[in-house]
Amino acid sequence: AERRAATPPWVHLASFLLRRACPSLHPAQTLLLATRSSADDVRQAQKIGFQGFLAKPVRRAELRQMIASVCSGQKERLSGTPRLSGRVLVVEDNVVNQEVIGQMLRKLHLEVQMANSGLQGLRALCEQRFDLVLMDIMMPGMDGIEALRWFKQGTDERFEFITPRTIPVVAVTANALDGDEARFLALGFDGYLSKPLRQNQLIQMLSKHLPLNNSDLQAALPAESNSTSETALLLDQSALDRLRELDPRGDNQLLQRVIGAFQSSAVRLVPQLEDARRARDLNGVRHVAHTFKSSSASVGATQLSQRCAELETLIRLDQVDNLDQRVDDLSREIALVIKALQTLLDRQT
Repeated sequence: AERRAATPPWVHLASFLLRRACPSLHPAQTLLLATRSSADDVRQAQKIGFQGFLAKPVRRAELRQMIASVCSGQKERLSGTPRLSGRVLVVEDNVVNQEVIGQMLRKLHLEVQMANSGLQGLRALCEQRFDLVLMDIMMPGMDGIEALRWFKQGTDERFEFITPRTIPVVAVTANALDGDEARFLALGFDGYLSKPLRQNQLIQMLSKHLPLNNSDLQAALPAESNSTSETALLLDQSALDRLRELDPRGDNQLLQRVIGAFQSSAVRLVPQLEDARRARDLNGVRHVAHTFKSSSASVGATQLSQRCAELETLIRLDQVDNLDQRVDDLSREIALVIKALQTLLDRQT
């Protein structure tokens, strides 16, 4: 037990060699690539100072997503937040993502409406006029691609749209696969965003499609939060800081709402995960992993998000030979994240 709990020597060696060879990199963000991967390895690597961990062989999409996540974790301080104008429809079935994206948009002074499915989104487009749509791709029932197809066809006997079909529709996905942007643009989307969304990334996209008043800037607010040893291994403090920045005074209780939404979805999804595992329903397991991949990244549980992404990829490639062990590991990680989030809430209150 002591041997398993100890930091693997190769982790210390990699850290030592990196900092000795390049002392100027000490304040920089560092990733550790290794041929072995376990929850303990990831925790120990983060504990001694690495900001990310990837198991080899590394896929280009995974590396790109990790680099984007780590780099965005460095001080994301805007000199000002632009005031945009317009009404945005967010078509997203994940309640955690709804909370985060909604607050991001409201911080930019935009009107926001949520739709829980592709069909609900199309009905909203028939009832009100919007200036832009953020369309999640993977949703149960009608996915984002099918919803876009119906909308671009225009009014017919089924849908009588009030919103013009010429308004921009931006694809939003947690997959972050190579070639996604080109593929979605070819399908008729007007832009592409990968989850978890970053405020800078979102602003750049929206500024292309919505009116922007550059003379009216709101100072960026946030003070850095204090990281705690209890949550440091499970929760990415930079991601939590980004949530606090969206609601710096806590008026909207965004952090509490996002964590509550994550906990509620976990109560619903964990039993689904167990049922799918018992039934050997790989598509069911993959659906739960995909949902948790996105929502866990939104609450800063990047390690859990990576574990979900790995399981989703293995199922997609039909390379899962130890499903029970992976589901057990995933369930334990979810329980630990929920406990860490609750500890964070208790400490704040």
